[in-house]
Amino acid sequence: MRKRLFFWGIVVFFLCCHFMYSIEIKLLKQWRHNCDLGGEVSHCLLDNDDNIILVHRPGISLVNEKQFVNFAKWGQGPNEIENVYAICEYMDDLAVFEFLNKLKLFKKSAEGYSGKNRKWLKSNPSSYYLKDAFFVKDRFFLGGLVIISTQKGKLNGALLKVYNDKSGQSEEDLIPVQYPEPSRYNEIRKHFAVDGDHLFFLSQHEMKAYQISLNEIALEKTIEVKIPDFYVPMPKSFFVYKRYEDNLGFVRDIESWLTSYSAVTRMAVLQGGYLVIQVRTCNTNLKKFALLFYNIRNSFSLDKVFYMNDLLLAGRKDLLYCIHNGDPMEDEAANRLTIDVYQLIQ
Repeated sequence: MRKRLFFWGIVVFFLCCHFMYSIEIKLLKQWRHNCDLGGEVSHCLLDNDDNIILVHRPGISLVNEKQFVNFAKWGQGPNEIENVYAICEYMDDLAVFEFLNKLKLFKKSAEGYSGKNRKWLKSNPSSYYLKDAFFVKDRFFLGGLVIISTQKGKLNGALLKVYNDKSGQSEEDLIPVQYPEPSRYNEIRKHFAVDGDHLFFLSQHEMKAYQISLNEIALEKTIEVKIPDFYVPMPKSFFVYKRYEDNLGFVRDIESWLTSYSAVTRMAVLQGGYLVIQVRTCNTNLKKFALLFYNIRNSFSLDKVFYMNDLLLAGRKDLLYCIHNGDPMEDEAANRLTIDVYQLIQ
């Protein structure tokens, strides 16, 4: 009897190991375009027709396997933009936050996107900073830093503002935080990913994800995911305010952070229940980035790590879309536009 139990225990153990580590990714195709990204990709998304939308130096561009189209350049014309704080899909359009509460909508057609009209949110723009946005279930989720109060050199705030588009009112401020004042924590980028009735939210500087119920519009849980051994955390003092000798000092600090510390680059949810987070390895013995596969259905266990030199842009179903050879702001080899499309194999 004991031998039989021992035998089946071994079988179950190996089956568990097999299923845990049976994830693979393969390069499915490449989208090659004869153009230069021209530096930093500050925002991106994958629209409902599987087009990648990029915000970069020339403006906003649409990329797919067949075409690369720059449909919004800098300016004040019908198909131009003055600034970009965030982008997100809004109904069937693309919403570009030219200011914290001022959106320019671009209508999608078979040919691409074209300027449509503007929309204003009834929110106080002096009460928050914005780094990225997500629209789902009639609500804008505005990720950045909400200012609630300041006292004794501390800023009390929240990381997420929820704006109800139907009522036209701010609804909730979620994920309370406290930062030293003055500081530049408002510069930290934010990432979103949706899984059914749950929205995942993550800041660029920490391996802590927040699960938000889209039914209750409330924070359900804080997930401190397993951190890989190579991870280089950002010093807590990094974004505390300091004076710079010139205007480029802070920019140089940000650029050094992107290569010296393990900043989260992007996040996505793939089929099979995986929350995928990409971080820089900051290790010369490894490739530039690591894709971390966290199993949502198994308490966010870290099931697999893939090392790659490509910068993750977006993911959906079983596909991951990446810029070949890394970040065009930091990695010179990435400036020529090639999108690597990977497929998840389970």
